Amino acid sequence: MSRIGQRLRAKLLLACIVAFSLATPAVARAQQIYSGSNCVFASKGTDWTLNRGALFNRNGLFSNRARVDCPIVKEQPGAAIRSASILVLDGSFPPGFTCELVAVEVVASRATVQRKGSARGTTGVDRQPERLDLPLFNQSSFGNVWFIGCFVPSGGSILSYTVDFR
Repeated sequence: MSRIGQRLRAKLLLACIVAFSLATPAVARAQQIYSGSNCVFASKGTDWTLNRGALFNRNGLFSNRARVDCPIVKEQPGAAIRSASILVLDGSFPPGFTCELVAVEVVASRATVQRKGSARGTTGVDRQPERLDLPLFNQSSFGNVWFIGCFVPSGGSILSYTVDFR
């Protein structure tokens, strides 16, 4: 093969490699860890306090489980959630902490449609941090707003939550 033929072949090979790398989308993965203080309570009449970045329910009655929503911020539109978990303390008996991944979408009629993953609960009483891995659901083109929704018993607190995007 002539020297010109070798150069042409090398340039063609390089052009193919560059074209393929530009055509193949990069898979970016990012993990975000949020403080429990980012969560907001949706229940009224509960006694809340922030302590070292954790949200804590000080209400003395077990029956007064409070609804708390922990927002998820997608920094890249269209990014899918690969995994989600929440770190909690549950000092109640029987165990009373439950959390689930939630997506809300506003449809054409301006109504909202909500989709939830299966709820996960704590074992309770040991006062050790417990990580709840939240089940995912089909995310294809769904969800304008994402959050982790929890029911927090008296004495329970949310320390942090983690979301892994792809």
